[in-house]
Amino acid sequence: MIILLLFVDDNSLEKPLTAAKIQQLTHIPEEPLARQLQSLACGKYRILNKTPKSRDIKPTDTFVFNMEFKSPQYRIRIPVVSARSNIETEKEKAVSQAVIGQERLYLIEAAIVRIMKTRKQIPHDVLVNETISQLAPRFLPSSKMIKDGIGKLLDREYLQRSPDDPRLYIYLA
Repeated sequence: MIILLLFVDDNSLEKPLTAAKIQQLTHIPEEPLARQLQSLACGKYRILNKTPKSRDIKPTDTFVFNMEFKSPQYRIRIPVVSARSNIETEKEKAVSQAVIGQERLYLIEAAIVRIMKTRKQIPHDVLVNETISQLAPRFLPSSKMIKDGIGKLLDREYLQRSPDDPRLYIYLA
């Protein structure tokens, strides 16, 4: 609203204002001001005309009141453009995916240990199926992830393969 008040004076309706000048007059921080100006100049209701005509707001862009603007409603609601700061960069996505993968591996190992504590001996296929059914409410683990979890538990000697049947696991700890 304060941005529109800058254009209310009789002389300033046709007088263009730059984004930098609007920021200087209103003391609105740069990001929120850019979102507000985008809403006023690039949205459904084009109350302000912007030059150059693009979606990005730069400090050198000029704005002038749109004298041809008319609306059939007495009041209009101008939606504000959402902030882009919540979007993760590719590097942040890779880091978060690595953290999620590691946490999922811990969950898989914990589920395998819980199953093995109750069963003591279990065939590979039954262990994989039971692990998937235990973890299904949280996420759907792949059989490769479960195999990696079993391999790590075998290395740390929580589990052991049966000497008679290599498909059978025995709980040790």
